[in-house]
Amino acid sequence: MEVTKSQLEILKRTNVLNDAFHIWRNGDFGTINNFRLGRLPSIPVKWDEINAAWGQACLLLYTMAQCCRLNFTYRILPMGSYPRIVDNKNTYELFGPVNLFLSTQYDKAMTFFLACYGLMIYSRR
Repeated sequence: MEVTKSQLEILKRTNVLNDAFHIWRNGDFGTINNFRLGRLPSIPVKWDEINAAWGQACLLLYTMAQCCRLNFTYRILPMGSYPRIVDNKNTYELFGPVNLFLSTQYDKAMTFFLACYGLMIYSRR
């Protein structure tokens, strides 16, 4: 019985999101589950890795919102390495590769993701 109580106490202190989503840094890059989120001219990161990072970030934010019963203005669709953000009319792709001159959809998706993130932070205060 004591062993069971001890294990229950350990489980109560466990944060599943911390275990499932390891957020850290790797040099100049923020990482989530060791996927770098971004690229630099001097350090080209493949789009597959950036897309995986966005997918993990979307899944984390989506999961946190579900746990908190928080509704965003935009809908997050965490679809693996091909996440999307939906507003009232359109669906925006949050994955690349992105054409530098035609990146409006990707830019909007990032902006909407950050708006959802900001609302999450603000709602927790």
